[in-house]
Amino acid sequence: MTSKSDNSCPVLAVASGKGGVGKTLCAVNLALCSTRDGLRTALIDADPLSNTLVMLDYTLPKRTLLDATPENSTFRVAPNFEVIFPQKKKSEEQAAQLVTDLMRSHRDWLNSRYDLAIIDMPANVEEDSFLSYLPDADFLLLVTNPEPTAHVAAGALLRRIQGLWREKPIYLWHNKYIPHPEKEFNPDDLIGNYNRNVNESERISGKKLISIAYVPHDPSLDLTKVNPPLLINLHRDLIETLRALFDDSIPKIEGLTDSQSKSEALLRYFLHKSSGKEDAEEFLAHFEKFLATSATRVAMPSEKMRSELRKWLISSLNAPLRRQIQQVIEAVDEHIVSLEAEANTFSSKYRKVSAGSVEREITLLLKNLAHLSTRSFSLQMSGLLLFHFALIRFFSSEVVQKIVNAFIPSRQESGVSIRDRRRQIARLLGKEAIYQEQFFAMVKKLYPVMSRQLDYLVHTFKLRKLLFRDASGDVAKSAYVRLFHAAIYEIVNSGLGVVAGFRFRPASREFNLGYQKLRSLLL
Repeated sequence: MTSKSDNSCPVLAVASGKGGVGKTLCAVNLALCSTRDGLRTALIDADPLSNTLVMLDYTLPKRTLLDATPENSTFRVAPNFEVIFPQKKKSEEQAAQLVTDLMRSHRDWLNSRYDLAIIDMPANVEEDSFLSYLPDADFLLLVTNPEPTAHVAAGALLRRIQGLWREKPIYLWHNKYIPHPEKEFNPDDLIGNYNRNVNESERISGKKLISIAYVPHDPSLDLTKVNPPLLINLHRDLIETLRALFDDSIPKIEGLTDSQSKSEALLRYFLHKSSGKEDAEEFLAHFEKFLATSATRVAMPSEKMRSELRKWLISSLNAPLRRQIQQVIEAVDEHIVSLEAEANTFSSKYRKVSAGSVEREITLLLKNLAHLSTRSFSLQMSGLLLFHFALIRFFSSEVVQKIVNAFIPSRQESGVSIRDRRRQIARLLGKEAIYQEQFFAMVKKLYPVMSRQLDYLVHTFKLRKLLFRDASGDVAKSAYVRLFHAAIYEIVNSGLGVVAGFRFRPASREFNLGYQKLRSLLL
């Protein structure tokens, strides 16, 4: 990696109160995102328990850290991406000493060589070793997830560093984020969750804490599933579209104040969780009980508002389309469980849900959706549902699966063929021309067959109304090509543990938004 003329390199420290919240995965992916942006990036491995290189599919270097210097302890992952101190560390003290020396004695080297440095800190609030170099970092990112223990541990870390970090802001990164407003634990209130579990003398203020990303859980990023079953991920995409349809099937209440809008938003969440069989009065009573006992800070509805909510609930609970969408969601969820159990040889007994029964449920729903108004937003979401359904039928073919699997690079290790994740990640970062040409050739080969599958569904079940149209009213063929291209891209890259380059997955979108916010602050 060559030197740069600019002599500034911002340092981002990535921390967590405990292990298992996705800190290292976050640090690695932030480094990958900045590398794709053309920034010369250093990932400083300060966590003795982390497997940064293993996460990137590399074996650890054999050289030791004895008399190590930054210059002789860098590992080149890609032209613009290096890991500093990737070797095993004996202790957190050793790791801290290496990073402290780097920050204080080799800062000019760091500044001249990189545009951005990211420290993957240890996840242990019981140790003080990291305190030696933390003041030398420019920014601090705290990673957590929606678990009480993660919030308490993160709060404990904040309390310990408040003297060192002083009045500088701390940025909060929510991993595997799922809102749970109906539960006592509020995933948005890290400070409150910590303060409720400690003595008054140990409580802290959250005025410096700024949430910067809410990244939902995404099984396609699970590194324990290097070769995720293709059909499982496609069914998960189908579920996301169905849930968006479900949300749109719930009518809005017009003319609400801000406080009343919060009540409506919570009610919509409750409706997502409902079985569709509840009595409106019981449902509303349960909701009011929740408001009275929770820390959501939403006012109890007035009698007039209660009357409006009751009417709205009755119409929402009894809506046939809403009930049907909910029924299909439940069927697809059960089918995913069935597919996961089939893929797991150690799985216990499970109720097998056939693909045929799920297809029948989806087909009936699509036929009903085809009668929606042409101005309905749900009609667009219905078109997306049709596309995802066609994808599942298309990729159920073993021939198609073999073509896609043959594109994914592999290598031999101990006489066994395994997925070559490191080569695939390098191709993504480098935007390798030959790789892209091969990818486009595969898309070009498969798309006509996929298009025929879509045409078959449209003509067999009279679903022409659900096709995407351009401004002139013709079928928007370019839109389908883009959707298919994105679907193939996500299929071949699932299981890499990489979000860089993914455009349509909710987790990838949120991660990249968080990265862009950080970049605007850092550079």
